[in-house]
Amino acid sequence: MTNLSLPLRTASRTRIALGIFVVLISWTCLGGQAGAQISSSQSQYHEIPILRANLLAPLQLSDPYHQIGFLPRSTVVSVDFTFAYNNQAVLSQLLADQYKIGSPSYHHWLKPTQFNQLFGPSKSDLATLEGWLGRSDISVTSVSGQLVKATGTSGHFSDLMGVHFRLLSGPRGREFYSTLQAPMIPDSLANKVVGVQGLDSVPHLAPHILALDH
Repeated sequence: MTNLSLPLRTASRTRIALGIFVVLISWTCLGGQAGAQISSSQSQYHEIPILRANLLAPLQLSDPYHQIGFLPRSTVVSVDFTFAYNNQAVLSQLLADQYKIGSPSYHHWLKPTQFNQLFGPSKSDLATLEGWLGRSDISVTSVSGQLVKATGTSGHFSDLMGVHFRLLSGPRGREFYSTLQAPMIPDSLANKVVGVQGLDSVPHLAPHILALDH
């Protein structure tokens, strides 16, 4: 990565990402599907307290998708874990100052490495996630900002996260997969991991722009 300051549009993306996180937290407070609060138990595979994290609710089947079986346990899948931003209050103030004329931080953008050091996941949180995944032979393949990508078989993810991958038939006979349950994660990460993506391969339509209230 080149050693360049973050441009205006990068800071805007940061505000968009922060807005998405705030929406997710608000959803939890309203008692929706979000949150890691549904059930708590001990993993039958590892002695780690875990919570059912309903931040990403299982896909509800509708036409034209229908279940035709279960995904073979040897199928390799890639799952992304998204961490919340650290130092939320500091980040909010920084964003405000960067757009406030007369502020010492006005239009002073952070470099990617500086941003990650201040607001990215801590080394201990990354180590906790990697250690938990490694117990089931799931490998962390990359870490980029808040996003941690891990790869393993569907069987390993099923055993570790308490999910079952169903095989679906979709439009034009194409096959997809989706889980029956929301994933389970260690309670030590329940308030830090705010997203789990990759537990289904069904296309999702979503807006690329989020309008924020000012």
